[in-house]
Amino acid sequence: MISRAGRPARRPDLKKPTALRGVVGVWNCESSGRGAGLSAAEIDAAATDGPVSGINPEYILVCKATDELSNGGTLRDETLRELLDKYGEAISRKIVLMIGWFNMLSLFLNGCRVPLETTDKVGTRTSPLRAA
Repeated sequence: MISRAGRPARRPDLKKPTALRGVVGVWNCESSGRGAGLSAAEIDAAATDGPVSGINPEYILVCKATDELSNGGTLRDETLRELLDKYGEAISRKIVLMIGWFNMLSLFLNGCRVPLETTDKVGTRTSPLRAA
């Protein structure tokens, strides 16, 4: 993608890094979310801007952590306490790591102007080891 100024254009689909929003898909919320076993309501909720509501409270907590880390670079003490109470230290660390990974990935993709794939490579698959 090249802008009119001759520089690569920024990918509009990667405006804001979103983590489990990222798990839902840095590339394509719809197909990646389905491939991860999320319902249409969960995909729609995670793909919206602003606070997530109307889905499983565990997903809401992870989306809240995602927004805080993505927008502010850290978690509020209350959010960290909620993660630790719900998941314990090891899983909470993995959630924070995953959020950071997808933030880094979206920054890399934006910075390198990697074009968006135009075909669905996931389809109904939930694992690369199983046929669709």
